[in-house]
Parts: sequence; structure tokens; C-alpha cells
Amino acid sequence: MHWLRARVVLAVASIIAPRLASASGGLDVTRADAADQCPDSARLGRMVSAARLRGSTPPNHDYRVTFQHADEGFRAELVDQTTHRTRVREDPSSGCQPIAQAAAVVLATMWESERDAPPEAPPKAKAPPAPPPVVASPPSPPSPSPPPSSSPADRPHWLFGVGAAAAAAIVRPLAPALTADASFTYGAASFGVGGLWIPTQRIALGPGAVDVGLVAGSVVGCLAWLRRFGVCGGVFGGRLAANAHGYSQAANHDRPWFALDLEAFVRGSTPLPWLGYRVSAGPLVPLHSETFSVAGVGVAYDTPSVGALLRVALELRTL
Repeated sequence: MHWLRARVVLAVASIIAPRLASASGGLDVTRADAADQCPDSARLGRMVSAARLRGSTPPNHDYRVTFQHADEGFRAELVDQTTHRTRVREDPSSGCQPIAQAAAVVLATMWESERDAPPEAPPKAKAPPAPPPVVASPPSPPSPSPPPSSSPADRPHWLFGVGAAAAAAIVRPLAPALTADASFTYGAASFGVGGLWIPTQRIALGPGAVDVGLVAGSVVGCLAWLRRFGVCGGVFGGRLAANAHGYSQAANHDRPWFALDLEAFVRGSTPLPWLGYRVSAGPLVPLHSETFSVAGVGVAYDTPSVGALLRVALELRTL
């Protein structure tokens, strides 16, 4: 009797053990490109378990999840290594928690969908050999998984910006200004045009005053890295206008104004995917000198050798 019980136990174990082994699929997490703040395999597994329905069967397939730092936010690639299904998610947030939660929900959905996959067909019985022998053709290689779609930040797009600026040593020691620009961005490079307006500034001189204002346009090119930092160089061309008041003879004069523009910028995002902001600063170097003076009184305005602009702008991006 003892030998009969032992044989029954061995037979039951040989049937149950493979099923238990096949009911524990693997989960492998890779955190690349300084994405160490993203969850590891154990933590992501707990997040997936929390997102699944009670009573769900455990997964049978092996999964690989890769977290990496994208140009704007984080990117997660989820691959079912058993069926070669691939899912990609991206999030513009500065932290990894939103993309990790999204990956957990997608992974839970992929686990649940294992039950909906068609059952494997039973192996076909071998046909009896018959002359002449038939040479079977080699099996076709599995089709490669489609490459992940490119990030929206990598696609060519237009940026339209408008903002306020502080102009130092351009019309007077410090004056407010308004800016506007439009640029086409492709990869790390962008090219565009812009405008600068410094409202009329009153400069007191003797018994009267001289009002000086500037309107100018620009052509500029920029290079950026990580989609957040960059440098620009361009040329401004415009018109200086001066009006004298309070003297024996009133006078109005217009003079051309040209300058080289250099700037460094920092770009950021907002909760709206199509709206961002940009902060930039840099010197303006006039290419020639202009002077406004009143005869018998003195000089009201003389072009400085170097000026500067500090700009803060909102940017509208085409999707």
C-alpha cells in the first residue's frame, strides 16, 4: 500500500508542477538615461497588482519594461516577450510617477488580455513517410516588432512667442519693451524672425526734453540641447525716432539702427501641451553710432557701445 500511495503522489506532482511553473510570468524593469527615480521590478509589480481586478489569474508571459528620460518628460516601453506585443507611453511631467502609474495600468491590461489570446493549436500528427521524400521549407522568421513612434518633441513644428523685456542701455539706462517672434524648429536647430518695440522714453535736457523710441525687426538662428537650453544669434534692424519739446524750435528726427543680438535661453513647459515659456538674456551690440542733440543745450541721446535685453515670453507650439 505504501508503494502505491507514493506512486500516486508522484503522478499528481508531475501534472501540477508544470502548471504552477507556467503561471508565474517574469517582469524585468530597465531604468535608462538617469531614470533611476522610476520604479524597479518589485515596486512596479506591486503597482500592477493594485491596478488589476480581484480574482484575476496571474500572468503566464514574460514582460520587459524600459523607463528612460525623454527630451520632454519620461518614456516607457512595455514588451510582452512571449507574444512580442509592444506598447509605448510618454508623459511630459518632470517626475516619473505619472508615467509609472500609466505603465502599471497598461501592464495590468496586457496581463488580463492573456486570457483572450487564442489557444495554441495542438501539434499535428506526422504523416507517414512516402517516396519520394518531401523536403520541408524552413520556417519564416518572425516579423520584427514595429519601431516606436517618434516623440512629438522630435517632429518639425512652429513656435510663436510674445513677451515682455527689460532693455538696458539701448534707449536709456533701463526701459520696458515688448517682443514677438515666430520660428521653425527642426531637431536641435531653429530659424525665425522677430520684433522689438521700446516705447517712447522721455529724456530731460535743459529747459525741455527729448522723446526717443525704437522699433526694430530681427532674423535669428538658434541651437538647443535637451529641448530646454540653447543659444541664439541674430541681427536687428530698425528705426530710432526722436522728438524735441520745450525749446525755441521743435525738431523730429529718425535714424537707422542696426545691432548684433546674442542670447542664451531656458525653455519650460506648462500643463497645456501646446503652451510653454521661455526666459532669455544677452547683449546687443550696435553696429554704428547715432546721436540726438539740441543746439546750444547738449546731447540727449548717444548710442551706447553695448546694450542688453532680458526677455520673458509665452510660446504657442503647433502640434
